Amino acid sequence: LPDSLAYVLYTSGSTGTPKGVLSTQQNVVHCFDAFDSLYSTSPGHTWAASGSLSFDIHQEEILFSLSRGARVILRDVGPLGLGHDIRRHAVSHVVITPSSLATALEEPGALDSFRSLSVLVTGGEVLPDSLVQSLALTSTRLVNTYGPTEASINVAAEISLPHRPVRLGSPLPRCQLYVLDDSLQPLPPGVPGNLFIGGICLARGYHALPHLTAERFIPDAFSGSPGARLYDTGDRARWNDDGSLSFLGRSDFQLKLRGVRVEVEEIEAALLRLSGVRQAAVLPFRPSRDTFLVAFLVLDDGAPPLASLRDALASSLPEALVPSRFLSLPSLPFTTSGKVDRTALSSFDISTAEVPSSSDASPRGQAETLLSQLFADVLSLSHVPRDADFFSLGGHSLSATRLVSRIRLAFGVELPLAALFSSPTVAGLALVLSQHHDALPLPSPAPSSLPPLASFAQERLWFLHQL
Repeated sequence: LPDSLAYVLYTSGSTGTPKGVLSTQQNVVHCFDAFDSLYSTSPGHTWAASGSLSFDIHQEEILFSLSRGARVILRDVGPLGLGHDIRRHAVSHVVITPSSLATALEEPGALDSFRSLSVLVTGGEVLPDSLVQSLALTSTRLVNTYGPTEASINVAAEISLPHRPVRLGSPLPRCQLYVLDDSLQPLPPGVPGNLFIGGICLARGYHALPHLTAERFIPDAFSGSPGARLYDTGDRARWNDDGSLSFLGRSDFQLKLRGVRVEVEEIEAALLRLSGVRQAAVLPFRPSRDTFLVAFLVLDDGAPPLASLRDALASSLPEALVPSRFLSLPSLPFTTSGKVDRTALSSFDISTAEVPSSSDASPRGQAETLLSQLFADVLSLSHVPRDADFFSLGGHSLSATRLVSRIRLAFGVELPLAALFSSPTVAGLALVLSQHHDALPLPSPAPSSLPPLASFAQERLWFLHQL
């Protein structure tokens, strides 16, 4: 039956308790029908599937593609090696978050691989204009999608072009999008407001949370259908003159981080439950292409070290919700209205934050010096001691793949990702690299009388091209 339950996906919540979204068969069928015109897939096409099963992106990669007769290549979760897999399997369609796309593009030859795709779909977080510019796609259709879990995968999409700013796009069929003021009245083009979603794309609500369902799914005053509802996305948007929508941020402090919905109030509540934490504020920082969460803490006398607090928080929250930096302050700045002054906090230079280390933690030797530089570049730090843990400094699974890719280029070593998890320090990883028999020597000037030699990465690209 159309209203039968299809799946339950859990998403984060500001209350500190994840909430299960109840999506119906009708929701899924609606989305798949809308995808037909966007993705233009058919038998003979090949999709690469590397999304987590707990993320609704996998329904596009697996269920939609198979239902249209396409072939699906199952990959490891993550962007590492995606460019190689596109070439190897003649992949035509990829669905990926922008942050994972940026990481995948760092590998040699990956850009040409993505330019060979028929369709590249991005979603799950804001698509930066700079990333679209760097892709400079010509024959590949770049589809930027938008949609909260409560509205079944996607409700808006746009074919992104290099010469214009990225937008949310236009509503998909059978979805109604409204930009309303605080009195729930429609706003004209160009005026910012709160984004609401209506139509048959809406999920039933939240599992076993009727009060929250009633709060976020309100009666639809613009529909003549009995029982019609609107979902309050919490996003700010505005209509453009061409009928498309532009995203203007969150009305609360919710954001998307590496495709995962993050509500900083949930993290702050978890921090305040830790022993020794008197006050806490969490902010996103984007010093480079990656976005970090930074926790500003006011601690009681005798509070545990920051590293211990991070470990305690990691035991109760998913990886994406654990801040990358922990800074201790004597007090938090406040506005005249008594609220935490987040603008003042955002001016902190987090790249120079003190990194816990031993008294003699300077890199030793050429390999450690280069590794320390790679660690610092990926983590957006000014320096990294030889004994500092990559993950304690804010590293995560996505930045780990980025680091391994850069190590591969710098050292010519096919280092498994597991090696970084087992030896997450500069000193430990240098020891692992020294034990690799296939490691190439560190670069050094060659005599001018010798012909130039191809690097490891160049040899691999030549081999793949010949193959």
